[in-house]
Amino acid sequence: MARTILVAVKDLLFGSKIQEAGKRTGTALQWSPRFDRLRDVAETKAPDVIIADLGEPGMLDELAAVREKRPGTRILGFAGHVQEDLMAQAQQLGVTEVFSKGQFNTQLDRILARERGEG
Repeated sequence: MARTILVAVKDLLFGSKIQEAGKRTGTALQWSPRFDRLRDVAETKAPDVIIADLGEPGMLDELAAVREKRPGTRILGFAGHVQEDLMAQAQQLGVTEVFSKGQFNTQLDRILARERGEG
């Protein structure tokens, strides 16, 4: 059974890149509604993987709440390459993998194909 991947990205342009990569790789993606709290959406949708824009205001707090309630959920986060402190905080919080936005964009197809899994 394929994994459930929840995307928490509010940037419409970058979100469309993720959506297109999902189509190219045959990866089904679910989207966190723009104005809903990620912790609530994760509770309802029970994702196996969350892809999150770490630069969104309050995202680290939301991820901390998700990590507490769903410790087994893989969390992949990205942020601007100049946001080194933010990326370090995310790693300390327990984000599974942290990428610069450029790295994430470059590796997007490979990441989605890997994360969709089969079981």
